[in-house]
Amino acid sequence: MVSKQNLADPPPYKARASSRERKPKAQPDLPESGVKRVDPTSISATGSSSVWVPWKSWMARRKTKNDVRAHLRQMVLDMDLNPVGRRNNSSGVKQAQTEGTTAGFIKTILRSCEDACSEHSISLSSILQNRYIEEHSPFYWIILKLSLSKSAHCSDSDRENMRCILGVLLPFRPRSLPKSTLFELRLACRSTSNQDAFRHLVLYRTKFPSVSRADRILHCIPTAFEATLCTVHWDESDGSAFSVVMEIPLFHNKLTLRRNVGAEFVVLGRIWLLTLKFMGNYSTSIPEGTWCATLSLQDSSPPTSFNGHLEVINPNPLPAEYAQMHPLLDPMALPIGKPLNPAFSSLQYADSAYFSEKGTLSLRLVGRLEKPPS
Repeated sequence: MVSKQNLADPPPYKARASSRERKPKAQPDLPESGVKRVDPTSISATGSSSVWVPWKSWMARRKTKNDVRAHLRQMVLDMDLNPVGRRNNSSGVKQAQTEGTTAGFIKTILRSCEDACSEHSISLSSILQNRYIEEHSPFYWIILKLSLSKSAHCSDSDRENMRCILGVLLPFRPRSLPKSTLFELRLACRSTSNQDAFRHLVLYRTKFPSVSRADRILHCIPTAFEATLCTVHWDESDGSAFSVVMEIPLFHNKLTLRRNVGAEFVVLGRIWLLTLKFMGNYSTSIPEGTWCATLSLQDSSPPTSFNGHLEVINPNPLPAEYAQMHPLLDPMALPIGKPLNPAFSSLQYADSAYFSEKGTLSLRLVGRLEKPPS
């Protein structure tokens, strides 16, 4: 008598296995140096064979990438910029007791992340550029937190390392930073008025493929590797007054190639660009070809009114007793945005007395911010 069985139930496993049992097809004989023959029975049903390795590798890379992202996010959130108070944080990175600088602290963490990424062919630079922490990248937050904390928590050695913090971060970048990443880093410097970090960012930018041909020609000259040095001073008692000393190497060479020479700096939450140039065919009241100086705001900096003047610093000033006899050799002032006076016309020529022996021009911008006119 046949036993009753529910037609909806699958047959027993042994029955299914026996019903599908087939004889393996004869394999053609291959030479010893040919492809190695694989026994079909060696592939287990659990999927532990080599055919599943790519899938496992992809899953491992995905997991590791998420782990690195979480690790960097936690590093930014838990970053303690006081060297004395650093301990084992929740990101799991143990800081050596001998490590005493903020730059070294960050470098240690990034190295550990880089090792984890290299094992799984993951790009650490792309993770550092992804804006997954409050719509900003780890690059942005590291610069921001360092800038906000440098005056209150960092030691003298940390302040020194602050100047080369981009030198620690940028080795982990790709060969060419996207414009969006550059803009974000400039925004971080602008938000905190971090001139030191901004100067290093400008210096590293000269190594990017997006640099103009004129700059590439100039940077073939060894002394041109010295970027324009802008030293910013501001009056803490008066939050709107500041001065900037700019040292521009190879000024005449740059002017000859580009017909304009500019210097960028950060102060009072704004990115400024001072330019000495020959005016083009613009819709302004200044005639075309006029030798003049202009001051402008960059990167969507907040608008403001500026009241100040520009000075050319004489590298070889005369003694005080001759100053009244030769007033043109003293620092010369002019309003910004107007044609330069005749004394400044000598800056167009290579034999100007205001160039140092290496061809460097030194300028001083002095001014204060005022409320925009209503």
